[in-house]
Amino acid sequence: MIFDRIILCLFVFTSMSISAYSQAGNAGGAGMAFLKIGAGAQAVSMGEAYTAVADNAVATYWNPSALSDLSKTQLTISYASSLKDVAHNFASIVFPFLGGGMGLNMNSFNVEGFEKRANRPSVEPDGTFQSNYLSAGISYGRSLNHAFNAGVTTKFLFEKIFNENASGYAADLALTYTAPTLPVKVAVVVQNLGAMDALRNESTKLPALAKIGVAYEFAFTGLVKKALIAADAVKVFAAGSQISFGAEIELRKTLYMRAGYQRGIEGKGPSAGFGLDFNFFQLDYGYAPFSAGLGNGQSFSLTVDL
Repeated sequence: MIFDRIILCLFVFTSMSISAYSQAGNAGGAGMAFLKIGAGAQAVSMGEAYTAVADNAVATYWNPSALSDLSKTQLTISYASSLKDVAHNFASIVFPFLGGGMGLNMNSFNVEGFEKRANRPSVEPDGTFQSNYLSAGISYGRSLNHAFNAGVTTKFLFEKIFNENASGYAADLALTYTAPTLPVKVAVVVQNLGAMDALRNESTKLPALAKIGVAYEFAFTGLVKKALIAADAVKVFAAGSQISFGAEIELRKTLYMRAGYQRGIEGKGPSAGFGLDFNFFQLDYGYAPFSAGLGNGQSFSLTVDL
């Protein structure tokens, strides 16, 4: 199929360009950092070890190749708060399309309360301003064969700080392998390959990164129906590496208990949460405290089957 060849060519090109992005990223830090913040309460509660786990509408952020096996239309909306005056919102809708799955998502991050002064030192500020960041994307995923799924996301990016703004475009590429005889998934995702216009006099460098995730599912009988363990290794090209671990236990197909841990990310560590499944909709909550007295991150998600 033409689409299959296009996807495979994209991955070859991406693997060849990763080293170039990595070397360029070492020259300095990247902006648009909100693109690295995980979306969805389930992912947050599992320590963001979610690349190989994603199988719902949030896959438009984590792994578009997971859209390949969609059988229904689904909507997810999520809200997260962490530090004071910081709000992170995410919404996504996915549906079967042309033998695979398509999704639309919007990801926003807003920070308020920056003090404004008119080029002079003063005890009291002249006022305050906020910074706003937005990503709006379209995703598509489909099966290449019985074991491999591939997907791609293209997204429009926008940032505004005080009176200055800039825009740009980026792409995510994903490939998932499902073992034929074991309940194992392995996913590779490269995110944020693109560029931004100049903000005032300097272009914002995107936080390009590569992830590899592994998920293993156990089946049980009795009170515990299933258990899931997952791990993600992440390389941010402009920075260092990090690793995440997560686990989920399903109790009688209604209650999900989750926990996770992140290593290599300043201020982050353990996380926990739960989910409630009511057949056609699901509520999820994630809790991730920050170290050094920086507060607690809380995430809430609602997923509805349409």
